[in-house]
Amino acid sequence: QNERASGILSRPGTKKVTNERDLYISLWQNYIVMACCIAPSSHTSDQLRSVSPDLSASGSEAVLGEGPPKSPGYQSTAKDLFKLLVPLIRCETTDIMEAVVMGLGHTNPEAFRDLIVELLPIMKEAIDRKQENVRRRKRRDVLRLALIKMFRAMAEHGIFNESSSGVIESTNALCFTFVEYIEGARQFLDGENDKDGAILQEIRLHFSEFVRHLIRNTPVEKRGSLLSRELRYSLFYLFASWSGKFGLTFGHIRGNKEDRLSELQLSAVQAMSAVLCCGPAFDPTGLNEEGYIYAWLDILLAAHEEKIKLQIYKLAQETVVLLLEFNPDVQTLLEWVIDRCYTGAHEVADGCLNALSMVFNNREYPCDHVA
Repeated sequence: QNERASGILSRPGTKKVTNERDLYISLWQNYIVMACCIAPSSHTSDQLRSVSPDLSASGSEAVLGEGPPKSPGYQSTAKDLFKLLVPLIRCETTDIMEAVVMGLGHTNPEAFRDLIVELLPIMKEAIDRKQENVRRRKRRDVLRLALIKMFRAMAEHGIFNESSSGVIESTNALCFTFVEYIEGARQFLDGENDKDGAILQEIRLHFSEFVRHLIRNTPVEKRGSLLSRELRYSLFYLFASWSGKFGLTFGHIRGNKEDRLSELQLSAVQAMSAVLCCGPAFDPTGLNEEGYIYAWLDILLAAHEEKIKLQIYKLAQETVVLLLEFNPDVQTLLEWVIDRCYTGAHEVADGCLNALSMVFNNREYPCDHVA
């Protein structure tokens, strides 16, 4: 019967169908996604405080211990699931590895602590910058890419921002584990000399998307303590170096200002805005009179490339609104926005006026001192 069915499917003139292996991989991926979504945590509610183990720990045993032995009536938990899945992140069969990354990217927040315990050695390896031969370096880059793809998916799904995940502490600060990971990844990407390597470009793209979604999915009132000013400053300039013509203000790029924006460059600009608006200004001099932030905002508001104009223009307005929200005591910022309503080009003036309207409609804004 199977032979008859396959004969029908392979009949000349019929549309070629996905082979059996691909169908099984796709089905297996769906099972993984479902399992990660519903797997129960192995921890009781009083243990779920914060995910803050040190990345220098040697492994899961050093962090939480192995716990009591399993009894005959033991019910499987997320911990058991992740012990099976996490090693497959290193699998050299791409579709299997990607299926696992996709599934883990849907991990439910209650089980997140179990996952991080298993991921610690991989996170440590991903930010290790030791010298190695080309083969090992390529293998490690593939691991870095898989990990950041997973974290990007989690950030997009809002997993990090759920209190039960333990990623954001009671102080609204990002837990130490992820601060250390982000800083380690930043240092690696900042020091990487392979500017055009395909896999490094992918890592840069997913890293900028991870940071952007992590911040954007955090409520505005909780963003101020999420990342330190020093880390935000470093990330801002890292993203600026990837942002094409929008990095010209910061001296990172030399070239044609009319070059079309790539997917990475657009993502980098969006990530720049996210870290800039993740609390009060990380560098007060940037908002002084003639500060460099204003020149950058002018470029964003005046973007003309049709394919990305609306995205960049909307981003620019949101950036101005959030800068005003987080820096109500910076007189020069409000004065610049008001000035641009009168002196800026048509689209710049419109953007600034709309931003002012949004801020004034939301709350009483301290502006009596502006002449």
